[in-house]
Formats: sequence, C-alpha cells, structure tokens
Amino acid sequence: FITAVGSAMTAMSIGISLLVLGRAVLGIGIGGIFTVVPVYIAELVPMHMRGFLVSLTEISISLGIFIGFLVGCAFEPVAMADKWRIMIGLPVVAACALLLCIRQLPETPRWLAFHGREAEATAVIRKTCTSDSAAEVFMQEIEESR
Repeated sequence: FITAVGSAMTAMSIGISLLVLGRAVLGIGIGGIFTVVPVYIAELVPMHMRGFLVSLTEISISLGIFIGFLVGCAFEPVAMADKWRIMIGLPVVAACALLLCIRQLPETPRWLAFHGREAEATAVIRKTCTSDSAAEVFMQEIEESR
C-alpha cells in the first residue's frame, strides 16, 4: 500500500516538494518490502530451501532494476512532455497487483505455532514441503525454537 501511495504521489506531483515527499514514502515502502520478504520466505520454507529462495529475492530485485531501465529505454522515443510521469507511475500497477495477491499468502508456520494454531501450521508446512519426512523435520525445528 505504501509503495502504491508513494508511486502515485511522485507521478502526480506538481512541484519538487511533493516529488521528494513521494520518493520518501516510496523508499519507506520499498525498504519495508526488502526487509519483510526475505524474513517471510525464511520462515515459510524448510531449511534446505531457505538460502536459495532468499537469494532469489535478491536476484529478483536486480532483474526489476534491469526491467526498469528497459522501460526507460522504451519510453525514450515517445514525444511527450510528461512521459516521466508514466514511468514513475507504472509501479502503482505492480503495487496493486501485490496487494491483491498478498491476501492469498498463508501465515508462516512459526507464527501459527507460536500462537497455538498447530493444526494450521501443520497444514501450511505440508503445502510447502515436498515429503512427509521433510514436513516432520520442519515441524520439529519449529517446536525446538519455542
């Protein structure tokens, strides 16, 4: 939500102060995402997959920056005075898509277990583990960390 607001603020800014404020809001939102997503992934997946999937978020960040440069290059030949507003406003679409998809994400098994919802934690673990033995190891790891 914060990233959508910050991106919209920058795209619709009518002066430098609103542009700077929008970029600050956007930076807070993106900083939060860059902090929360690796922690969420690390708590959701079994130990043997954590390093790969958390590293994948870093690769995704780099890929996103590259796509941003490509979008900038694509808009270069466009003869509009306000084409920068479109480029800066495009992340609103991604932020709204994220807002819609985030409701489908489960709570992490650790959070569920720590709040006495072991059955739900087990169900989430069974969805994320490839075998019953891996699920048992993951559940045991959660129990040991309590």
